[in-house]
Amino acid sequence: MDNDKINEIVNAYGKVLEKYAGYMVINEKHLSHSKKDIKKAILLSIDACIQHNQDHEILSTGYMQLGMFQKYQDVETSEISNHMKMVEKANEESELLLANVREWEKIRRKEI
Repeated sequence: MDNDKINEIVNAYGKVLEKYAGYMVINEKHLSHSKKDIKKAILLSIDACIQHNQDHEILSTGYMQLGMFQKYQDVETSEISNHMKMVEKANEESELLLANVREWEKIRRKEI
């Protein structure tokens, strides 16, 4: 994946996050790229930041927030009580993604 494609994917994902700020669950159909491609682009971006000793926390947060995207309807914070099962699933995925990205960051720092 070249830098232009990485930037395209990360920027498009950022726009979706901005548009749906305040939602607890977001239908993954709103993503313009697959979750797999977004994960890859974010990890490559984090890697570049680590190599250049730059802050990458916003990328790590974005990686974690991919868990909010599910094959389900959009759920605003005010509607949370009606959709707890799906919100819990989204939160569990987000927690797993955060653990994964933190471990990956640790490994990459040791390698560089």
